[in-house]
Amino acid sequence: MVGYVGVAGASEPRADETIGVTVSNEWAPKTIAIETGDTVTFDYSASAGVQHNRKGETGPAEDTTWFVATEFKASGTDEHTFNLPGEYTFICQAHTNTMTGTITVTGDPVEPTPTPTATPTRTATPVPTVRPTVTPAPTPAGENRDTPAPQGAARADTVPPALTNLKLKAQTRGAKVSFKLSESAAVTLRVKRGKATVRTVRASFRAGGGSVTLRRLPRGSYKVEIEARDARGNRAAVQRKTVKVTR
Repeated sequence: MVGYVGVAGASEPRADETIGVTVSNEWAPKTIAIETGDTVTFDYSASAGVQHNRKGETGPAEDTTWFVATEFKASGTDEHTFNLPGEYTFICQAHTNTMTGTITVTGDPVEPTPTPTATPTRTATPVPTVRPTVTPAPTPAGENRDTPAPQGAARADTVPPALTNLKLKAQTRGAKVSFKLSESAAVTLRVKRGKATVRTVRASFRAGGGSVTLRRLPRGSYKVEIEARDARGNRAAVQRKTVKVTR
């Protein structure tokens, strides 16, 4: 099913680019060009047991989540949605000499995050302004000795974001999903009809209130699943709501 998804007036992000790692401790590819609204997946599955992470070095200052370092891992993925045009550079903090990359983003700015609707009495979780220094730990003989195992404060954040006040409201040929987040997080929203997933939306939201508008949905009943993941990879439990589109 093909449809139009509006996230505060923006088109649905597309996860159509992947940057991997090599056994030589390099990004592959090192440079890519994308459009605003695209999502890039960083894949660590080819690391051969060596731990890597990704930290944004330069880019638009308004994209605050880009500069938050991800956790070290030897497998799995993380991703980032680029909503502002510009040149973004990034590194692996364990291999700063060889693992540098550049993403060039073109197009008009995309605004997936609406103005927060949190009440004045609510205190949002502050985003740390001082990032911890990763202290490398020695690796066993025979392995790459440049690769540290993250320790201390780099692993301190183990609390998933709190996703609350989930509401669905039917609209003409669509529905509006609203929610609140305790901290900045990447949100994945899946729309299902029966057992089939008919729509997937991924976007980054700051702490506070957020919403996603689903458009051009045929009449029928839908189940919406939503989950949130913070910059350290901590995931909130999946929440589900149903909505019936009647007109």
